[in-house]
Amino acid sequence: MGPSLSVVIPAFNEEESIETTLRGIHSYLSKNFDEFEMLVVDDGSEYRTLDRCLALADDWGGRLKPLVHGTHRGYGAALRTGLFSARGDMVFYTDADQQYDISEMNLFVDHL
Repeated sequence: MGPSLSVVIPAFNEEESIETTLRGIHSYLSKNFDEFEMLVVDDGSEYRTLDRCLALADDWGGRLKPLVHGTHRGYGAALRTGLFSARGDMVFYTDADQQYDISEMNLFVDHL
């Protein structure tokens, strides 16, 4: 069994894209890692970002862990919350708006 991985995903008002983002990340991780967790930090979203995360968390048996800031504290604070909560041997972060293609993580992992 390989190392475990934590993926931190800061999110603010990502109701429209969060489900697609998380499904893509989950699909990639399921194929490439035995042990992983996805930590979504909802940084005080005004919309249904957290609701969409909670619905997926129920389906994925603890692999998705929503974390919540009651008020918007900013990207850096959301990232810190996720990083300090991560339990994997390796920690990676990506944005909730799909700015980065999760499959490019292979470029990093292949060098470990």
